[in-house]
Amino acid sequence: AVCIVAHDRPALLLQAVQSVAEQDYPDMELIIVDNGSPRREEMEALGAEIQSLVQSYSDAHPGKEMLLTRMRTERTSLSAARNRAAFSSHGEYILFMDDDNLANPHEVSTLVRAAVNTNAGVVTSANDYFRGSALPGSDYRPVGRWLPLGGAVAVGMFRDAFGDANVVIQVDIY
Repeated sequence: AVCIVAHDRPALLLQAVQSVAEQDYPDMELIIVDNGSPRREEMEALGAEIQSLVQSYSDAHPGKEMLLTRMRTERTSLSAARNRAAFSSHGEYILFMDDDNLANPHEVSTLVRAAVNTNAGVVTSANDYFRGSALPGSDYRPVGRWLPLGGAVAVGMFRDAFGDANVVIQVDIY
């Protein structure tokens, strides 16, 4: 299950959904939580475009499908919105994303494979970050790269050393 929390950034949400629809992992579930966007109508109007992107996943993977669930919450903490998505998911693994995150090609299959092969309950990766709202392309270089330190618990008390929102969690430990 891929759980995306969105707040008032429809163009970025569509980019995030497109990156999920381009994954090669079979039979995914996509859960989108609108976390109290003030432009509710604009966010709801994305329904047809999101459904089209989800359908493109099924078209590219004959015999496989992506289940789509969309929900709205009153403005709450990011953690509460993610929990709402997670509690409604049916997957063995959950990939959390925010609306300003993109999944790299093969990200879901790579992170799940890493979790399975290492018996890790939580897996994340380095991530690139960009400025602006343009979709990164091959000619658009990242501003920087974030390399999480993993299990550096002491460092985590002073600085986020564990990664970004793009993290896979095995459901039975969540």
